[in-house]
Amino acid sequence: MDRRRGPPEIIVDPTTRIEQRYRHRFPIIGFCLFVISAVVTLAVVWTRHEGELSVGLFKFISALESLLPKAASTESVPSQRQFGPVYAALAIQPLPPSIERQSKIQNRLDQLSREPCYTEAAVALGTALIEAGYPREAATSMQTFAGKCGKHENVLPVAYDALQKVGDSAGSLQVANRLVEAVPTSGTVYWRAMAYEELGQFPNPLSDYLSTIQLSGNPRYVSGDVFYRLSRVYAALGRPCDAIIPLETYASFDAVNRRTTQTASLIAEYAQAGHCAANFANGTARVAFTGGTPEVRTLSVNVNGVVGTFLLDTGATFVTMTTRFAGRAKITAEPGNQISLQAAGSVVMADVARANAVSVGNAKASNVMVAIHKGTNDPFGQRIDGLLGMSFLARFNLSITANAVEFKAISLR
Repeated sequence: MDRRRGPPEIIVDPTTRIEQRYRHRFPIIGFCLFVISAVVTLAVVWTRHEGELSVGLFKFISALESLLPKAASTESVPSQRQFGPVYAALAIQPLPPSIERQSKIQNRLDQLSREPCYTEAAVALGTALIEAGYPREAATSMQTFAGKCGKHENVLPVAYDALQKVGDSAGSLQVANRLVEAVPTSGTVYWRAMAYEELGQFPNPLSDYLSTIQLSGNPRYVSGDVFYRLSRVYAALGRPCDAIIPLETYASFDAVNRRTTQTASLIAEYAQAGHCAANFANGTARVAFTGGTPEVRTLSVNVNGVVGTFLLDTGATFVTMTTRFAGRAKITAEPGNQISLQAAGSVVMADVARANAVSVGNAKASNVMVAIHKGTNDPFGQRIDGLLGMSFLARFNLSITANAVEFKAISLR
């Protein structure tokens, strides 16, 4: 015997192979295979005696034999027990086999079974679950993953999106709070504001919408939806005159395209409801800059009868001032109303307050919202008391030259 060829191959009937493979795992399948074998044997005997099988018998045998590939294919389906630890780690129930078998889900489960804190796999799994119609599982798994592995800024947005799709505003608020605590950006604050508004928890969304605009860096590029939502919150709080300012601010950045019939109609509606025309803005003025450069221009501003040096800043949402100047102008912060400001590459807090009167030359406005900077003593530079922002500027049509700025009050009628 040639030893190099190894042990001789044992020839086994194919039907016997299948019976031996599946009988101990699937008794019913084993029994079915036995029946199929018996039918085939009888068919052969019949053929030998009668000479020809009927067409009906051929079809019957073909139908029975078609069960064999199906039975064998169950071996290729991943067992839920295989991903049991992953499901447990993500705090969700096992998915139905038809969902688990989807490649974009199965592959991610497999990756997470090997690397439990694989962020890319978790995000892809959450997205796939939403697409498959399992948003609740997506939200739960992403929140659990963030709690164990971190990466809140990557995975929690998927959870927020999932909860929004099922209309769970309370759950969305919880996720948004976690996001704001971990990464206080304009996007995360905006999501929280929307959740507050959906729940009717006023005035909470007010400061968040204001912070969204401030944290954006340049309000000129903020979506109009933010300004319209902010206006709607003011109206819900019974402050129709304040509701005008976000609309005017948004329109002022691109008057040709943004000062639409709809915007004008809303402004007129709020003005009538609050009788705002008398104190919104009045007068015209041409005021020369007191110093600075073409990029940084200063001018004298009168706030509650106190004159200060302010930077003209059309990118600032509010008239913003130092704590020291606010004290001189006798401006008191509104309790519990704070916003986040982007300053020198970091986020600082500011108190929201109101000035009874703000004027530049003969251009005057009443009841102007201001922000009191809570950072350093000189956040805007030495001898600079604040920023002249859009809570005043949006009430006027502006014409800015290299040496001066012209103001013309906007009529609300």
